[in-house]
Order: sequence, then C-alpha cells, then structure tokens
Amino acid sequence: MSSIEVNSTRIYYEKRGRGPAVLFVSGATGDAGHWTTVADILADTYTVITYDRRGNSRSSRPPGWTSTTIGEQADDAAALLRGLGLVPAIVFGTSAPAAYPGTARALMVR
Repeated sequence: MSSIEVNSTRIYYEKRGRGPAVLFVSGATGDAGHWTTVADILADTYTVITYDRRGNSRSSRPPGWTSTTIGEQADDAAALLRGLGLVPAIVFGTSAPAAYPGTARALMVR
C-alpha cells in the first residue's frame, strides 16, 4: 500500500508502468480500484497513477474536515503529481472532476 502526505492529508495511490504520466481522478465515491483494468492495460506505455481522493476509501480525512471543494481536490491531485515527480501528466477525470473548468487550471503543474 502506497501513500503520500499531500496538503496535510495522507493520500493512498497506486502507480504502475513506465512512460509519460497519466493520472485518473474518480468522481463521487470512486477510488483507485475503479481504474484497475484500464490502468493495467495502459501500464505497458504509460506511468499510470490512480488514487483515493481525500476523505475517501483509503485516504485520510483531516481533523475537523467535513466537506470538500473541486478546487481542494484539484490541489490535492496536483500536489500528488508533484510529490511523485510525475509532472507534466495527462489527467482523466469522471463526473465533477471532468466537468469543472477549474480542475484543468489547478492541474497545470510543472
């Protein structure tokens, strides 16, 4: 089990493969496990990162934390990529992470 401290939160992640980085961001209650099949297929060509968003599944919930924002989630994803030394990266999201324009801006990390 791999995890990293990101914005004062312990984030669970899975990393597989080699090559350009691809990060998968789940919506709602989705977690790293939702991407297992596609991550395994892409790992022949890409470094694939899947993770559990803050307060979800195997990632921690900061003390006193009761809700989140798309911006907070995007900041976590960007910090995860920076912390793993995997920038730049291709990012694929489902649900709100895919639809909110602020997500793409927050994830433009170098």
